[in-house]
Amino acid sequence: MPVPPRAAKPSDQHAEWLALLPVDGPFLALPILTEAFRQGLDTVPDRVMERVRAAYDQFTADPATLCRAWIDFVLAEVLGYDTRVLVTGPQIPVYEQRPGGPIRPDAAVVTGGGQERVTRLLVYRLPWGTNLERSGDGPAPRDAAAEVARASGHPLALVTNGRLWLLVHARSGEPTTVATFDADLWLEEPLLLRAFASLLSLRRLAGVPEDVTLAGLFRRSAEAQAEVTDTLGRQVRQAVELLVGEISRLDRESGGELLAGKDPREVYRGALTVMMRLVFLLYAEERRLLPLGEELYDASYAVSTLQRRLDGEASQHGEEIGDRRTAAWPRLLATFRLVHDGCEHEALRLPAYGGELFDPARYPWLDRLAVTDRVVREILDALLVLRRKGQGAQRLSYKGLDVEQIGHVYEGLLEYSCVRADEPYLGLAGKLEPELPLAELERRRDQPGFAGWLREQTGMTARQVEAALAHR
Repeated sequence: MPVPPRAAKPSDQHAEWLALLPVDGPFLALPILTEAFRQGLDTVPDRVMERVRAAYDQFTADPATLCRAWIDFVLAEVLGYDTRVLVTGPQIPVYEQRPGGPIRPDAAVVTGGGQERVTRLLVYRLPWGTNLERSGDGPAPRDAAAEVARASGHPLALVTNGRLWLLVHARSGEPTTVATFDADLWLEEPLLLRAFASLLSLRRLAGVPEDVTLAGLFRRSAEAQAEVTDTLGRQVRQAVELLVGEISRLDRESGGELLAGKDPREVYRGALTVMMRLVFLLYAEERRLLPLGEELYDASYAVSTLQRRLDGEASQHGEEIGDRRTAAWPRLLATFRLVHDGCEHEALRLPAYGGELFDPARYPWLDRLAVTDRVVREILDALLVLRRKGQGAQRLSYKGLDVEQIGHVYEGLLEYSCVRADEPYLGLAGKLEPELPLAELERRRDQPGFAGWLREQTGMTARQVEAALAHR
């Protein structure tokens, strides 16, 4: 297949079409796509593009009559499904899925024969004007296709009414994904047609190693996204703990006036709100939902440029410079207010998004904090650099996250809170990550059975505890 022009990095190209594609549910992860399509999306040859243009013009002139012919054209000419692999009629299994009778795909892409026969894709060719999202009687077509995919163990389906082409992915025990390709946009946004052809071509379904087939890409994306979500959730929690610790230090220095009358749970919720604001801003900046790239925003508001500036200052002047400066925190507060209130200045225009998350009235005491630049830098580092065992440090691309992943991180952190401690506590490593009074650790340190007690408290193995104690 022809190699696409390399005007942009493949990762940028994938990010562009992903931003154009409406998706409901977890989709293909950007790093997985970039690895599978190292040269970018497959191209659609000029001759095929011309035939698509001509066929679509004919179809839109009389869609009710020509819908089936147009669908068959796309399946054959764009995706490469010939009669050898696109089976119909009695060759398609009938799946009993709900009261009222069987749900039957209209066709299926099947490769191999005998024991090597594999169903790659279930196909539903529906009449022009069929509502794929809703149904007055029974499940909507997209939901019916997901039921069949999940029950049959064939996770991929393509549902179309001629204009909309829904790529459905559904596995038992996993959320359903529906990506909507609109044929009306294929000529206006040819990148979407290339993405459609690249993902659903016969070659991508069956002509490549299993881990880079479309089904394999979904499976690997789910695994990668779950790992990223878990790691990000852990690091956001650590960042919340870091901010809570800084707030506690500032409260002690104020003689308790800073948090007078504040419940510890409110302090935790305030710190968590700051983290979720930052996560949202990083997500929005990478997806160009905020004016990243405009001079005033970059210099005075952007979170991503602030992180680079703080890193530069630490490299140039040493880590200690951050302990003596408190300029980054007011900048973050200004950014939060900018998103909530908006701006109508000639140098920067941004609508007022409002909303509870960025409402400055929720936690007004945040404005009175003098958080050091070092703490802000460490918080941003926790949000931007993933640290996974055996993989080293890797910068996180928020373009590759979806709303569900961010929601999962937030929901997981709602399970935690904080309490006031009257004595020093020490956080220990290990699977259980316990926080224990320092006095108790000192008391048990020289007693028999200390190593066994640590194993129980931390979830470490005997060897891990032995190694940790050897470094005392």
